[in-house]
Amino acid sequence: MEAMLFMAGTKLSNLLGINFACFIFSVFKNYESNDCPYWKKWH
Repeated sequence: MEAMLFMAGTKLSNLLGINFACFIFSVFKNYESNDCPYWKKWH
């Protein structure tokens, strides 16, 4: 399930202009990663 979300998010990230993969993990895992500067900008 997570693999599918990751792959879909990676494709959408180019359209959304954010790291959607980081968004997904932040929502479902409820944590922030230092490797996700784009998500920090929106959080």
